[in-house]
Amino acid sequence: MKELDSLLQLLADKKRKAEQEEAEANMEILLDFLLRSWQQKQEVLHKVRLLIKPGYVLGVFGSHLVA
Repeated sequence: MKELDSLLQLLADKKRKAEQEEAEANMEILLDFLLRSWQQKQEVLHKVRLLIKPGYVLGVFGSHLVA
């Protein structure tokens, strides 16, 4: 019976370890997504700041934007 308890404990430990590794991998994926999203937002913000920069005139002629 003691061997069975030891085996069950070993399986529980392995399961916990596998779940932890999966959680860490998911966190890495989420972190990568958030970083890329933040970088894209920074690029858009930079473009917007250039557009509203003093001295920059934006004209619309037809469907084309002219700076």
